[in-house]
Amino acid sequence: MAMRFEESQFNFMEKKPLWFLISGVLLFPGVIAILYLVLTVGAPLKLGIDFTGGTLAQLTFDKTVTAQNVKTAVAAAGHPDAQVQIADEKTALIRTKAISSEERQTLLDKVKEKMGPFKADRFESVGPTVGKELLTNSMSAVVLTLIGIVLYVTFRYQFDFAMCAIAALVHDVLFLVGVFAILGIAFGIEVDSLFVTAVLTAVGFSVHDTIVIYDRIRENMRTAGK
Repeated sequence: MAMRFEESQFNFMEKKPLWFLISGVLLFPGVIAILYLVLTVGAPLKLGIDFTGGTLAQLTFDKTVTAQNVKTAVAAAGHPDAQVQIADEKTALIRTKAISSEERQTLLDKVKEKMGPFKADRFESVGPTVGKELLTNSMSAVVLTLIGIVLYVTFRYQFDFAMCAIAALVHDVLFLVGVFAILGIAFGIEVDSLFVTAVLTAVGFSVHDTIVIYDRIRENMRTAGK
């Protein structure tokens, strides 16, 4: 026996003020955080060593340490402007300007002398030129992706469809960047080159969802009026 199902309908457009309100409430804190970082650090996010250049050391001590104690030991090694962040009770992240291998050994020796034994889990150095070039290339990748999306959607559908797709895309990316801006202010979380990969992934999924909706709209436009 054939079964009949009634198609349920929900008027999404009728409630569009509610959707805009929810979107605005979610985006507003992130936009404020982005503007704050632009005014204070000159970038919409707290940039990691990949972009800014410098040396990052992650040290795990045998005992509980504080940021101030580690900073004092690092200052004694000739790096008073170093930034120290405690990842947990025994792990410290130390950021300094780019240093040579000799300066690196001096730093490690001085910290060991002041703080006791530790394990160097990570020690990375990136020159400022490389960091600036990486940031420029990352921004170029995002811009070229947006241009490609506009051209593709314009060719497959029409130009006003492309503009709406970009608006939706900007909304999704702005939300993602806003969340990490808030995390950067609240917890000091920095972004590195992998964050660019995450943004481009979000761009891809956002456009894919939009294209699926556009296909349905195009089908309905063949029978519906303006």
